[in-house]
Amino acid sequence: MSVETLQSSDALLPEQQRICSDYEQTVNGSSSLDCQNDEEVSLKGPYDRLLGDTEHNWCRAVSVGTGITVLGFLFRRLLNPLTLQAAIDIVQIQHPRLRSQLIWIHGRPAFQVCNKPIVKVEVVNQQDESQIVEDVSDDTVPMPSEKANSDMRDEDPHLISDSSEECDEKGWVKFVEEELNINIWPEREHCLQPVQLFVVRLYLLSENRSAMILRIHTAACDRVSASTVSADILKALSNVSKRELAASDVSQEVEEEIPQLMQQDSGLEDTNTGPDLLSVEDTIPPGKANKPFWAHGIDLLGYSLGSRRHALLPFQDPDSPRRTGLIRSSLSFDHTQALLQACNEAKASLYGALCAAGLKAAAATKNLGGRGEHYAVISLVDCRRFLEPAISDNTVGFYHSALMLTHHLNEKVEFWELAKRCSGSLDNAMNNRKHFTDMGDLNYLMYQAISRPNLTPSGSLRTSLLVTFRDSMTDELGDLATALDIEDFVGCSSVHGVGPSLAIFDTICKGELHCANVFPTPLHSRQQMQAYVDTMMSYLVEFLP
Repeated sequence: MSVETLQSSDALLPEQQRICSDYEQTVNGSSSLDCQNDEEVSLKGPYDRLLGDTEHNWCRAVSVGTGITVLGFLFRRLLNPLTLQAAIDIVQIQHPRLRSQLIWIHGRPAFQVCNKPIVKVEVVNQQDESQIVEDVSDDTVPMPSEKANSDMRDEDPHLISDSSEECDEKGWVKFVEEELNINIWPEREHCLQPVQLFVVRLYLLSENRSAMILRIHTAACDRVSASTVSADILKALSNVSKRELAASDVSQEVEEEIPQLMQQDSGLEDTNTGPDLLSVEDTIPPGKANKPFWAHGIDLLGYSLGSRRHALLPFQDPDSPRRTGLIRSSLSFDHTQALLQACNEAKASLYGALCAAGLKAAAATKNLGGRGEHYAVISLVDCRRFLEPAISDNTVGFYHSALMLTHHLNEKVEFWELAKRCSGSLDNAMNNRKHFTDMGDLNYLMYQAISRPNLTPSGSLRTSLLVTFRDSMTDELGDLATALDIEDFVGCSSVHGVGPSLAIFDTICKGELHCANVFPTPLHSRQQMQAYVDTMMSYLVEFLP
């Protein structure tokens, strides 16, 4: 199986760039430079449709390098590729978006859903110096993307330092970082050649370990969906493993096994609300997104003018091609529990504490002292329970909204006062329905930044200092992770296109706070961002009562 990949123009060296309209994605071993005729377009399936405005905007963002979601799991043993394939097939059947393909119809992207599993596990052998990529059918074909990534690391010293193993004790997170920078989803004007939205890779590592890495287009999978997909794949993997199917029998009997496994594990059932998996815009309660036309104009003007005064971290290299770097950080169990208790006593949320730590760390990095600056924070809100009808967490799709909040502060601001202010600002914005009324405005501003990078500082495509999530994720795999010999996991999305200086993906795992922090490099160097993250995390402990 050969899967050809294309990096965005912002992430490629000049000699590696190519025009998107001339590029045709190869899927499942076939490719064509001739797209289907308009007469052959069929969006008649129950889950087929044009993408909503927010989903479309994510297609634009992904095309320049932001919104490639990657979930990585490190196992203490070698996974059987055929067993994993059986689990992936089960989950594809349960979640139509995972077997969806992206096509472009006169500038508009659309979901086209296959009626059977389409995603094949790609096996990457990293047990020796040579790199072998194959699918479970044993058709060993080198991956062009792997050579491109290797060439980029050889030719750009920034990529060597930012992909080093210095911050990867177990020697596997570098593969997660590489996956964040593989982009097979360019924006197109009109092309009906379908591209799958879900990629699964199994890395075979030394010491009889393996890593399962999932790469998903954000337009089809928000953070809540990513958690659901992860849990369901692990449940299916456990279920298949318990049945002790011989490796030679898995691929032959998978079609017969899938219905039985689905019936046996109701936890895998997808409780889709509505037959069409509607977009977030189509499920906003009537009247909740209403705003006068003149108000939209005023808010757009306010956002545009306000962005000119937003401060950012100093840029290290605004001209070189960019990638997404990953830095992980965490707090101990005792510190995490003390932090949650302190948040409760201060009437602030964990979201507010993370924002305050990030903002104060920026002020300290720039040695502001008593001089104040304005910083923008993009807050992502899971809208599922606010929609009509409410969307289940088990429904895979994109149902988040973004809010842009501005905070003025100096280095001397009191931590818990700032945390309470950040929490209150978000609550007030949601009470005023801005997660619905401003959805279109922020989509438009994001589109303008992508289309006209010169409108952003130094053409950096930076729109805020931070991106954070209103709700923290809680890992509830526990016994299942232990049973499957899972040693480590991480989940995040790329930001080297349009986006912040730092995006924080926080998770509470076994009572401990874990953060996957992603940043655009070499716009910001790893050394710079490591110091920034270290300062941010230290504030979460330093100001505990």
